[in-house]
Amino acid sequence: MKTAIFAATTLLSLATAESLHVDYIDFHDYNALEIRGEVDATCACPTHTVTVYEEATSAPNGVETISPFTTITTSKATAIPSSSASIKSYSEVPSSAPATTVISISASTASPPSESSPSEAGIPAAAPSYAGPSSSLTASLSSTSPATNPTSSSPSTTHHTNGNKWAITYTPYDASGACKSAASVSTDIALIATKGFTTIRLYAPDCSGLDSVSAAASSHGLRLILGIYIDERGVSGARPQVQELVAWSQAANGGGAKAWEGVEMVVVGNEAVFQGFVGAGELAGFLGEVREALGAEGIGYKGPVTTTETLETLSANKEVLCPVVDVVAANLHPFFNADCDAAGAGDFVASQLRQLAAVCPDEKEYYNLETGWPSKGSGNNGAAVPGEDEQKTAVQSISEKAGDRSCLFSFENDSWKEPGEFGVEQYWGCANWF
Repeated sequence: MKTAIFAATTLLSLATAESLHVDYIDFHDYNALEIRGEVDATCACPTHTVTVYEEATSAPNGVETISPFTTITTSKATAIPSSSASIKSYSEVPSSAPATTVISISASTASPPSESSPSEAGIPAAAPSYAGPSSSLTASLSSTSPATNPTSSSPSTTHHTNGNKWAITYTPYDASGACKSAASVSTDIALIATKGFTTIRLYAPDCSGLDSVSAAASSHGLRLILGIYIDERGVSGARPQVQELVAWSQAANGGGAKAWEGVEMVVVGNEAVFQGFVGAGELAGFLGEVREALGAEGIGYKGPVTTTETLETLSANKEVLCPVVDVVAANLHPFFNADCDAAGAGDFVASQLRQLAAVCPDEKEYYNLETGWPSKGSGNNGAAVPGEDEQKTAVQSISEKAGDRSCLFSFENDSWKEPGEFGVEQYWGCANWF
């Protein structure tokens, strides 16, 4: 159903509007806006440009189509100015501006995404307590940097590989979604070690995974990629996980810097911008917050801090994210490209990695933090066909062509998940092929 959110006559009457938050509640319901943080040279104060959209079309599948209409510049950091007094100027966007397909946008997200290749799809979430929905669509969320953001300190980023094997994802959940026992986790980690992987990626510190997984990994000489998961609660919901990492580091391996000796990197968010859980600017600020908290005196983490997004989302937000990540990371999933079959999975990932390497201008190290192929599903994605034989072909191709920079998804199937699009969400376990 098409809903007119703003009109020119409405904007001309802003001088008498008491509160845009109240008068234009539809705007907040759609959350279709662009915020661009700038510094106004005339007053040396921060300003925020908000782009409003005239029409929104809501489809049954939840996808909305919006058309840009008007830009307002305010002197406040709110998504919408709280009163007409804070409006500095507005100008119409040409009416010929094309409509844009929106997957999910939050008020702190920069500009509305546009649909492109499904190769950069959101994929199965990591764990029940932090999980977000997956998608086979792609969003491109561009933004410019806020007035101030902490920058990356560029620590050493050497990762440890075993030939063409590097990492595999792991979540400490059984088939029902309950937390595994420490004994079960230990058995899993021992099996991963026999497969030749050197590193395990955790999405979040839930299910006492920091203790059980780190202890088992250490006993088998495996390293860790630690995660802080951002869900629909945004940064505020993720902050307790930072404190969990701090508490773990103080207790593990004698505390301080020694606790981090087996940690390859810390990843803040998993496609959080793509999913619309956080804006690029807010994520950038949180990355600095995490780096400061973990690197504080007595805590002692000096390794890489980064985030991972789809390649397109990362590219669209590179001006904001490149300065604040120590390494560049993306989730590269060949299955969500309808033109890619299982045999071409390795070449696809290798090509995407080359593009990833060029995203940030300062030649940062680059990694594929999630990739794989489903062994079962209810339907095909064009040339991408789920199946056991196809999964074996795909993951071996990925390992051969790009395994030394790719983290495979995942150790085992996740029966506790919803089937999702193409019915593939539960069937990414691939350790049995190694």
